[in-house]
Amino acid sequence: MTKDQLILETHVDLLWNRRPAIAFYADDELHRDSTNWCGPNPAAVTAMLRTVGFRKVERISTFPSRFHRLAYAPLDARRTGNPLLAQAQQTRVVFHAWR
Repeated sequence: MTKDQLILETHVDLLWNRRPAIAFYADDELHRDSTNWCGPNPAAVTAMLRTVGFRKVERISTFPSRFHRLAYAPLDARRTGNPLLAQAQQTRVVFHAWR
């Protein structure tokens, strides 16, 4: 619960999809962790925040950078067991939202 402002850091997926979308992770598909059910893309996170009453939503940062994701995707894909393209489309993002 928040009165005025929310600061959210979350996992995102489907970075190259501009329309709101959510990737569903069956079983332990994401990093072999059965508690991870889905990865929304940034457009979906923004839409969900607006739907629950935040009038202004800003995407503050994406990390690691696109270069880092592409450079390390092969290594991360081997480590996690995820396909290379799927691994390159996943990262963490910080959002700020105001009521």
